[in-house]
Amino acid sequence: MKLAVISGQLAIVTPEHQCYYPTQKIAELAGTPLFGQNNIDIAMDKPLLSRLTHALNTPEASKFAKSLTDVVYDLPVPIPPSFRDGYAFLQHVSTCRKARGQDVPEAFYACPTFYFSNPAIMAGCGDVRVGAYQQEKLDYELEVAVVIGRDLEDVNVKDADDAIAGMMLLNDWSARKIQAERELPMMMGPNKSKDFATTAGPWLVTTDELSTRSTPTAEGNHYDVDLRALINGTPYSAGNLSSLYYTFAQIIHHVATGTLVKKGDVIGSGTVGTGCLLELNLTGKVENLWLKDGDTVELASDILGTLTNKVVFK
Repeated sequence: MKLAVISGQLAIVTPEHQCYYPTQKIAELAGTPLFGQNNIDIAMDKPLLSRLTHALNTPEASKFAKSLTDVVYDLPVPIPPSFRDGYAFLQHVSTCRKARGQDVPEAFYACPTFYFSNPAIMAGCGDVRVGAYQQEKLDYELEVAVVIGRDLEDVNVKDADDAIAGMMLLNDWSARKIQAERELPMMMGPNKSKDFATTAGPWLVTTDELSTRSTPTAEGNHYDVDLRALINGTPYSAGNLSSLYYTFAQIIHHVATGTLVKKGDVIGSGTVGTGCLLELNLTGKVENLWLKDGDTVELASDILGTLTNKVVFK
């Protein structure tokens, strides 16, 4: 099921019919009114998902259908307690380092890497307002995020997938000038180059809907999810979630080792190969191309939808 928030209200999206349904209305039709549940609660409640699916397929549901035309999606989940972003696509890591004359560090192969960013600025579709400090060499990053559906501590790899409420597109906006000149030399990880904007959505796709694209392994599920990025309608990046070096289960296991991960936490995959202007510039596929005021960036996937944001310089 594709769970969204539209104009502040929970919604179930059926893009194949170009419409959405207010979740509360469908829940009432299913005989299970919602009492403060959000999309994470719904995604983790399999019996409720089943009842909602059944209710959607009844003739009575059609009277609640609304058009998706001109809809702007809010962040599909509440502002998370924390946001961690990974670095788990080997193609992106190796390509960027090779272009700088560097090898992939052995530490990459030892365990998944991640950094903490700013959950307070996380948003859905719409304008991304960028202050003067971050405007130079502004970049997008084509990623996927999972949302944690229950509190975790020291979770095993084999149990980690069961803690995922759903999946959504993620754009980890980046100010590359700040990152190169003020953060990489200090080896303290991203901070001001990342903390000004993160967008995700447009939907939270529940794990049951991803099952046909999932391949179980001893290291967790691998997902066949296509990924694309466009600027002003022109394609620039393309990849697939299946090329992750680490599974989300491995990433979650590492993240939760020796600490507490909370329900609602968001964990990103890192950038898919070719999935940002930094990589495209370094490899000569574009020349000194960066985002500018007024650009529209779309991250797209057949199953995860299209996350659309417009750059607005403040």
